[in-house]
Amino acid sequence: MSNLSLSISLVLVFASILGLGQIIIGSIWDRADRHGRINRRMRLLDSGLSSEEVFSSLKVHANPNGAPADTIWLRILDGLSKLCQQAGVATNPVRLVTFAAGGALGVWAIAAILPSGGNIGVMAGVALIGAVVLAFLILFGWLRGRQEERIRQIDEQLPLALDVMTRALRAGHPVISTVALASREMQDPMGTEFGLIVDEVTFGSDLRVALQSFAARSGSENARYLTVAINIQAESGGNLVEILESIARTMRGRHMLRKRVRALSSEGRMSAYVLSALPAGLISFQLLVNPKFYTDKFSDPIFWPTVGCVSLLYLVGWLMMHRIMNFRY
Repeated sequence: MSNLSLSISLVLVFASILGLGQIIIGSIWDRADRHGRINRRMRLLDSGLSSEEVFSSLKVHANPNGAPADTIWLRILDGLSKLCQQAGVATNPVRLVTFAAGGALGVWAIAAILPSGGNIGVMAGVALIGAVVLAFLILFGWLRGRQEERIRQIDEQLPLALDVMTRALRAGHPVISTVALASREMQDPMGTEFGLIVDEVTFGSDLRVALQSFAARSGSENARYLTVAINIQAESGGNLVEILESIARTMRGRHMLRKRVRALSSEGRMSAYVLSALPAGLISFQLLVNPKFYTDKFSDPIFWPTVGCVSLLYLVGWLMMHRIMNFRY
């Protein structure tokens, strides 16, 4: 067996083991979520933790060490922290980056067991770049998938939560009590998110500020509409019950329209995903298992201008596909 075939086999075995483990763990988590109605915040409270500890554990902190706010590293961590919050991953972003870097080093070590000749140092560096790009592409794809799934769940559950709030408001409860009632009745992620709103108000924050944090934390457009509507009602007055009922009807209509649009555009979206990920994935995989394929061309004067032109065309194509499949409705 050649060095390239052996390296590809080892990488595929490693990826298969990771995929199988993710499927097993995901099925266990999904089964536990289907059978468990109590949301994550309530489970943490029942375990004996205080409200402050629960609130701190459910918040993702991007800057635990107090790094300067103007550093590029902190801006990257802030963006990753926002993505983790919207994906429902209650993990420090630094840990995710460390995990991805460790996975990249593991894949690189497996692929570099048998070098294929040439300048070992250059090929090892190129293979390491391919392993890092591949690992972070997988991490970003996983987080984006969880983010989209969580936003979809919030959009489905938010009208039901508003129904609970309107019934409680008709019974005479104050607004924050209706939010607390919805947090106890709803499953995750809506139950935990409403529970965090209650915790923020309990710790001294204003309800409107807590709702704005919820909208930013969830990434849902419906959550932003709800926040704007409640803020306008608090400033100008009006019947909050009727406003919430109207918002719930609008959200249900938008959700049904979104499902119809996604069904009609599913083929185009899948084509865009494949065309966006396939070039970067194939180039990274080639850099990982056979870096000599590219290192031999480094001295060619036309190589780097070609790389720049191809990268520019790839970026333009990605932007065009992104605009096509992310139209507003």
